[in-house]
Amino acid sequence: MRTTHGIGVLLAVWLVWSAAGIAPVAVLEGDGTAIALVAQRWADAGPAALAEAYRFEMQSGTYVVLMLLRRTLGLDTLVAFSILSAVAAAALILLSARWISGRTGVSFPVCGLLLMLLQETWTSAYYPNSTVLAATLVALSLNLLAGTRAPWRLAIGGLVFGAACWVRFDAIVVAAAMPLALSPDDSGKTARQALVVATTAAATALAAMVASGAGLHEVVIFYARHRGAAGSWALTLKSFVAFFSLVVLLLGGLGMWRMAAQRRPREVALALVGVLPVLLLLRSSLTTPKYLLHTAPFLALMAAYGVVAWSEFTGRKRRLFALAAVILFAVQYPLGWRIDGAPGYHPQPYPMLLRLASVEVDRAIGEKFSLVAGAGATISTHDALRLSSGILFANWTWRHYKQESAEAADTIVTAIDRWPEGTVDLWVEEPWEAGQLVEYAMLRAGYRRWDAAAGGLPMIWENGGRRVRLLCGEEGLLQAGNTTGQAGPLLAFVMWNDRLPHILQASFQQAKRLTPQRASMNTYLLRPGGKSGSARIPAHLDTTSEGRYN
Repeated sequence: MRTTHGIGVLLAVWLVWSAAGIAPVAVLEGDGTAIALVAQRWADAGPAALAEAYRFEMQSGTYVVLMLLRRTLGLDTLVAFSILSAVAAAALILLSARWISGRTGVSFPVCGLLLMLLQETWTSAYYPNSTVLAATLVALSLNLLAGTRAPWRLAIGGLVFGAACWVRFDAIVVAAAMPLALSPDDSGKTARQALVVATTAAATALAAMVASGAGLHEVVIFYARHRGAAGSWALTLKSFVAFFSLVVLLLGGLGMWRMAAQRRPREVALALVGVLPVLLLLRSSLTTPKYLLHTAPFLALMAAYGVVAWSEFTGRKRRLFALAAVILFAVQYPLGWRIDGAPGYHPQPYPMLLRLASVEVDRAIGEKFSLVAGAGATISTHDALRLSSGILFANWTWRHYKQESAEAADTIVTAIDRWPEGTVDLWVEEPWEAGQLVEYAMLRAGYRRWDAAAGGLPMIWENGGRRVRLLCGEEGLLQAGNTTGQAGPLLAFVMWNDRLPHILQASFQQAKRLTPQRASMNTYLLRPGGKSGSARIPAHLDTTSEGRYN
């Protein structure tokens, strides 16, 4: 009892520790931000906004929920989505732990810790995403269906699973596991109960999708496009490194061995059909560890059976397995492996509490491969960053960059407010994260988007007498020069790079950085130099010494 209480305290401490990465609300990942911004426009301006929706057919339920929160409560949809995601991540861990504990007999706190070992279960709280909402509903459905034969509970469990598919359709990848989750033993006949669950889930998902304006045909088309256009095996490997825990893999392998040795085919099948479908369906298009989130309860189920097997060991065998788990935990969680000194590109890992050892990689640029107490190398995915090691510090890493994102948005708005009368040209290198950060900054500052007539015009934002043109890439520089014959002056916002992009260096001779040196998100004031009659940066904005690409 005392040991269980201690483990419960450890779980609570880790949950509180991980919560440090939830605030502030900021733009760091593009997909969830796109959903929130379109849902807000839908609530404010009507369904015409859905023409710009990001993968609406795959997550129509999420759009509807956010739109209703905006209309009924007047909430900022990005804030609402961020809060929902944080609450859902905590609920996913607790609900999954409850289900696993009931099925395996392993204590609830131990099951919770096994889930926390999977980085994605708690980093999903740090950015708005529909996957964690759907995964939490799946976990609730598993709890409702566990060991029951009551028709009303089967129907509610099916309804909840159908709602999960409406919120994010790829929850369907674990559908085959639901009949196996109905009873913890191998002898129960579950065909009739499974039919009730499947019928209720299908009816709920289809009815909700149709009512939302989405359909299965669009989902199939999207999936085919995603498989054909997105991803690579390199990204899949990155997703695996970011998602899987070495300790969970060790215990999971031990658990599968125990289930097979005890001839429990139902449990083996439940674990496998909860994990394998997403791997087989997505393969090289598994571009983000977020797609693996639905497998977390089933991986932790394997690991819990591994804990049971370990508890049955004695003597040296028990000690060796415990030592292996401790070593694997140490090299992946408190200790980080990173390359220091690589110039220019971000995000860099944060924080580093202590450098324990390092080996020089490139003397010319001071690059070192280091073992540290702190965050390890960051992994870039299609859904922002993850840590490869030093995973315990993911909360600090996310908080650091979210704060930088919020400060970048404030810097942009301040620079615009201090600009003299007239239109401000604001350039971004790419329209996704950078464009969305600017859009969110504009909305918070009271600007409203002006939908210009067709003809290649840039996006325009207005607030009273102030107008801001959002330009993007090489075409944006050409648009900036349409009225004057040459680009400038203008504001430029660059993410994940502390160097001015070459495309701007070629067009502007003078650059003012408004953000600190070696920041990951930088705002510049730019102007051409050396030509008579060229536009100048307003004097009251020219607050730092001039420099070339400083």
